[in-house]
Amino acid sequence: MVELDAVLRYAFAAALAAIVVVVGLAVSLQADLRLRGLFIPIVMAMVILVPPLATLLSGRDITAIDLLKVTEVSPLVVWFLRLSSLALVGLAAVRLGSQLLGRATPQRTPVALLVALLVYYAGNYLVNGLFGNNRSMPLQQSLYAALLLVAVFQSAGHVRLATVVTVAKVALMAVMVSSLALLAIEPALVRQVEMAEVRLPFVDYRFFGLGSNPNSFATLAIVNLLLTAHQPFRSTLIEAANVAATLGCLLLAQSQTAWLAILIALPVLLIGRARFGVLDPRTLFVVGGLMSAAALAALAALTFSSHGVAITDFATGDRYRELTTLTGRPAIWAVAFAEWRDNPLFGYGPSMWDSVHRGRLGMPFAFSAHNQLVQALSVAGLVGLVTLVAYLLLLGLLAFCAPRPERGLALALYVLVLVRSITEVPLDLGTPFSNEFLLHFLLFVVLACSHRERITHRERIAVVAADTVCPGAGGGRDRFRDAPT
Repeated sequence: MVELDAVLRYAFAAALAAIVVVVGLAVSLQADLRLRGLFIPIVMAMVILVPPLATLLSGRDITAIDLLKVTEVSPLVVWFLRLSSLALVGLAAVRLGSQLLGRATPQRTPVALLVALLVYYAGNYLVNGLFGNNRSMPLQQSLYAALLLVAVFQSAGHVRLATVVTVAKVALMAVMVSSLALLAIEPALVRQVEMAEVRLPFVDYRFFGLGSNPNSFATLAIVNLLLTAHQPFRSTLIEAANVAATLGCLLLAQSQTAWLAILIALPVLLIGRARFGVLDPRTLFVVGGLMSAAALAALAALTFSSHGVAITDFATGDRYRELTTLTGRPAIWAVAFAEWRDNPLFGYGPSMWDSVHRGRLGMPFAFSAHNQLVQALSVAGLVGLVTLVAYLLLLGLLAFCAPRPERGLALALYVLVLVRSITEVPLDLGTPFSNEFLLHFLLFVVLACSHRERITHRERIAVVAADTVCPGAGGGRDRFRDAPT
């Protein structure tokens, strides 16, 4: 009798769970039909705002120089990130489910972008898990990031890029302003006293803001400046406050790579929006001036510090050693190449650079290979490198071929990815809730939406022309009821 009661309870629980799942799926699909145009703006806001909110909840203290000893994570932060990941995956699953079940109108998008993404993911996160030195399943968070990008690709035809840019700008402005406010209210949360890398006079700290480190936080500031140059706020007052707060964060972060990147990316944005030809004399003049400015900026970054110009540093070799060692990265690269040589084709596997592997290497600070190409080689070998290069080339081609209103932003973001790839891994799909992922995510959104809008515009012209010659021949207006206007 007791066994029968247990079976009935389990059966009742299973039936109730099945009903909840079916009803939830039905409600979600119905909501998706009405709100699918909000999917990309919502996930854009989540990708930007969840990491700083997690930082606020952590109550971290980064005043001390040695941040590596801070390993404990608050249970509140853990659950916040888990629920955020669940919400993100749920939204992406509903969006894809609606598309697969035929409830959403199919959208024409550059299929090569999706194919290249899937091949890149397979080469760097799946195949190496099967044939790498340390065989393992792909990281769960990387699957979330890939799923999100696929859902974005399928949703690009249901939203205007201008809406997405506006949401991203508002969210980034909130992060910048909040970070500066916390500098006065709770400085231990957003700044670290690090004399070795302070480069501004009268400043004895580096600014982390609500980011994970100064370099990634400075990248957020650059992205906000690029979005502002591409699509300013209508209010001059709001625009001035946004630019002032973002520039303040960019300077206080004191990232030499970021300062150099903005000097390259901003002119690229302006050139991309202009009607210049590749070999146009004006283009060559601007590019030449840009290269000269970049060279001067690099020299200034290596020369100036909080103590002013230190010419004697060159005589003693201090600056030379700083330049050639890149603050310890060659040691990380040496380990990465050693792991690659053990398995040249498939590399170490997805678990390289995790906490266990870093502990075995005695490099708790090496969360990645600090170079996108070296990262691919170490984690996935030549297979990963080839798929990465193919993905990079396609992103560049689509950025160069984007419609002129969006071409400048696409090219600027692509250049920023290339610059960041020298010392970081901006294309890594480790987790959707990292400062590095935003740059990749935004570039992907811009390419998918801009090329979708161009296809829609051409289709509209063709249908209007056909309906003019023979009414009804073009298929009518119903064909474009879900396309952006």
